[in-house]
Amino acid sequence: MLTLLKLACLWLVGLHPGTVDAELEAALAAARFDRALLLIDNLLTIGKNSPGQHDSLVQLRARCLFELEDYPACEKVLQSMLDSISVDGPQKAALLAQLARLRSWQQAHTLATATIQSALQLDDSPQILQVAVSIALRARDHTAALPHIQALLKKNPTDARANYHLGLARLRQGKYELAIPALRRGLEIEQLRADASFELAVALRKSGAPRQALALLIGTLEDDPARERACYQASRCLLEIGGQRQVRVSAWLLGYFKALKNARGPSSRDHHLAAAGRASEAWLARSAVEETLGNF
Repeated sequence: MLTLLKLACLWLVGLHPGTVDAELEAALAAARFDRALLLIDNLLTIGKNSPGQHDSLVQLRARCLFELEDYPACEKVLQSMLDSISVDGPQKAALLAQLARLRSWQQAHTLATATIQSALQLDDSPQILQVAVSIALRARDHTAALPHIQALLKKNPTDARANYHLGLARLRQGKYELAIPALRRGLEIEQLRADASFELAVALRKSGAPRQALALLIGTLEDDPARERACYQASRCLLEIGGQRQVRVSAWLLGYFKALKNARGPSSRDHHLAAAGRASEAWLARSAVEETLGNF
């Protein structure tokens, strides 16, 4: 999102020289979205902007509100921008996609789905389809994600991200062997590599290849020893491989997994103590668990 803000800022400067001053550019570049929002509001209050400049500042304002996690205010800005557009087209579709993504982040999945469908009726470009896929996956509705994934692959069969999402949908539907080739495509994308490696390991284990799965999981744990799900899946792989030594290591991994879960999960005891305002007890509970992790 910071990259998008920088690009939006550069675009705004190029299109309307003088609209964004050096102070605002610096605030955006430094991710000081609170400061940037104050400067944008000041520019909008002055009211000496052309219609194009005004619209660009409002877009930047919505982006800043999103980064500050003021989602209701961001939604209000996006809705006002939509209301000002009378002509259906790509611009309106892009705003609807932003609004749908925002609603998805707020867990309003049904409303987000309806909003992205409205966007797709205006523009079924890959950018809008990718948002539709992300919304369906966030809602864990893999059946709903499939038509959008297939539409993306129809436009570009070599799209690694779309292929990975296809594998993810197949995995969640229990089609493990079919999921494997598509999940491998996720390894080609650096940002997806860790998740793709884990999901591929799950598919391999459930397809009857626990040794291949374990090799991937070991790599995942080398990169991040605190990855709980990888610990659990590695434990399962060892049990399925069988043998006295494997069972012993599996039990050790399971104990490590439980310690991680108690230390890091939302159900950990220190989390509840902290929420109850018992900070000192929460600290003692966390220290005890961290000491347990140290034993591993």
